[in-house]
Amino acid sequence: MIWLNGERAERAETAALPVADRGYLLGDGLFETLLVVDGNPVFPDLHLERLYQSLPALAMPPRYGRTQILKALSDLAADMFAATGAQRNVLRLTVTRTGDRGLAMSSEADQNWLITGSPANPPPASMRVKVIDICRPASAPTSRLKSVNYLDNILARRQAVEAGADEALMVNEHGRLACAGAANIFFMRDNEILTPPIAEGALPGTRRARLLSHAQEIHDQTGLQLLEVPVTRQDLAGCNAAFLTNSLMGAVPITCI
Repeated sequence: MIWLNGERAERAETAALPVADRGYLLGDGLFETLLVVDGNPVFPDLHLERLYQSLPALAMPPRYGRTQILKALSDLAADMFAATGAQRNVLRLTVTRTGDRGLAMSSEADQNWLITGSPANPPPASMRVKVIDICRPASAPTSRLKSVNYLDNILARRQAVEAGADEALMVNEHGRLACAGAANIFFMRDNEILTPPIAEGALPGTRRARLLSHAQEIHDQTGLQLLEVPVTRQDLAGCNAAFLTNSLMGAVPITCI
């Protein structure tokens, strides 16, 4: 099922993007991936908050308001559940700019807002990770954006898989850990849970934000202190446990680094 610029389409063949879409030509756009459980999007407000906060960085005044997009997401999620009965589905919201292949940005250019839906795979029981030297610069604006340009992440994941791991851990220009190819990372050490700050190049993930917002509650109930601190490669050897988070798999333990 597809929602494109306010119109619904049941099949991909009936919806089309223009060849001058800059998301395709240049990676000029943003996206959000939402888990859907029993026909209900999970944490849609967190996803839309991140999207609408990121649009100004790309000089893209939103074509649609949050209320309209939230309704489109909810309607599509409910229809998918009614049609398939699948407990877990996924929605992807992609926002791209139209125009030409030049590098100049235009805040007056048209935009394409696309929502696609598909079944969601079950989350893995655990994951093995490998530190990859593909740099995720802390100073790069795109490190803080859910950009449609994911080539570095794709290459990092490929290197990790070729080395026998499931996911890559990416480092910033200082050699410190930033995040995984498609997830945030948390390390447990003694009575602390540590995660790299956004300033280190970590993506501002929605599940990450959810955990951090409950830091005091986590401490009160478990005694564990949740902290945003720079993490070095040496810190990996001293951790008691580690886990990854993203919007589709929730929290998944790491069994090998």
